[in-house]
Amino acid sequence: KPPEFKFTELQVQPRGGGE
Repeated sequence: KPPEFKFTELQVQPRGGGE
């Protein structure tokens, strides 16, 4: 898997870390 996939997960975590 490309490193870009990890970057997206990092951005999605703080965005919806509540749920």
